[in-house]
Amino acid sequence: MDDAVLLWEWANDEVVRGNSFSARPISFPDHVDWLRHRLGGDRCLIYVLEKNGVPLGQVRYDKVQDTAEIDISVAAGYRGHGYGQRALTLTRIDAIKRLGVVSVTGTVLASNIPSIATFLKTDFEESHA
Repeated sequence: MDDAVLLWEWANDEVVRGNSFSARPISFPDHVDWLRHRLGGDRCLIYVLEKNGVPLGQVRYDKVQDTAEIDISVAAGYRGHGYGQRALTLTRIDAIKRLGVVSVTGTVLASNIPSIATFLKTDFEESHA
């Protein structure tokens, strides 16, 4: 919960909202309720990526049966420098072990070319629903 404000600010970033399945801004009270629910169970892990003590982005893994669904975002000033790839690389194995899943997946809008590239560069396979 110490990162609630930071995660809320990142979630409401204009680019993040534009690449989300719901472009609607998130109110802070709704975010806090959502975050408490996520952190209060054993089906979600949230990692905050930092460099020299500066938070750069987040990766969230939500367990759904035997798979973890990924949500990832990088702070505005740090996009395009490979931090998303680094975050996935640093967290994926730990998340699989801690959540007890057999796979991880990320769902990305077709228009979100940077996220697609991030997943492909970290050995994810592209599929179309």
